[in-house]
Amino acid sequence: MFCQLEKELLIPTQKFIFIIPEYNGSFPGVFKLMIDNSDIRQCWHSKKVMLVGIADGRAGNLRGLDVLTNMCHYMKMSVYYDKLPISRINIELIDEQFVNAITIQVVKNQISGFIQY
Repeated sequence: MFCQLEKELLIPTQKFIFIIPEYNGSFPGVFKLMIDNSDIRQCWHSKKVMLVGIADGRAGNLRGLDVLTNMCHYMKMSVYYDKLPISRINIELIDEQFVNAITIQVVKNQISGFIQY
């Protein structure tokens, strides 16, 4: 099944957006497991990625973004410079919608920059 997902989704995709929740100061191991079990050259080499960290705390998973940035560079991915840490996600979202106008604008700016990247 995973090979089918690679063929249909990961290999043909040229740009990825990784929205990474904080988990013990980094990111969930299941995400790393997916990367470790994929064909790194076909799925990730020379592809572009935008990173967003989310956390209930105040740092927006900055450490996880740093670790993931290093992993992406190791996999020869091009990481978009505008990495967005979103702090206090439990306050930022109500009914699965962003409520803070500043956060909404920052997210829009990041996405529009990544589209042009």
